[in-house]
Amino acid sequence: MQLKQYFQGLVRPFSRINALVAKQTSALLGMHSAGKSMSSQACVRLVKIQYGDQELIMSDYPRYQGVFTDFDYDYIELGEQLGNKWTNTTWKNNSCPSFGICIKEGEYAEVWYSLWFDYKDIYKSEFTEHRNKGSMKRFELTDEMGNYLLQTDNWEDMKKFIEADGVKKHYDNIEEERATDTDG
Repeated sequence: MQLKQYFQGLVRPFSRINALVAKQTSALLGMHSAGKSMSSQACVRLVKIQYGDQELIMSDYPRYQGVFTDFDYDYIELGEQLGNKWTNTTWKNNSCPSFGICIKEGEYAEVWYSLWFDYKDIYKSEFTEHRNKGSMKRFELTDEMGNYLLQTDNWEDMKKFIEADGVKKHYDNIEEERATDTDG
């Protein structure tokens, strides 16, 4: 039990702010995709710790999804509309709840995309100023580095984008760019 509590303290969940920091850090350090992925929530579910005859897997820890008990709509129901490939990735340290999808699974790295849900009432949002300016929307879909694929206040627009395989198309375009990149 002590070991479990110790490792719970070491896990720092990914959030929008962490995504921006990771993006800047990765750019400065010139990190490749595998390094970038290590800062994502995906790495948390990959961590296995052998302790004597016990194996602890970080995904066994609760996701603290009840932290948004005051949320002003059912984001879980909306996320479940997207299908079983989407996972509730909400963590207690996030500024708002999220669902994620793993586009690529690999031996050393995974590529996750996140759909962030913000409050309907912008005055409950941690980002009220940005929502008032229009620089942030109620639904935001980001890639592994926090780059926006789509920002909208309309759930149907987001759902149509996802149902049209917008996430997979984005990933395929990025992979094609990487394959043809002569500088890297």
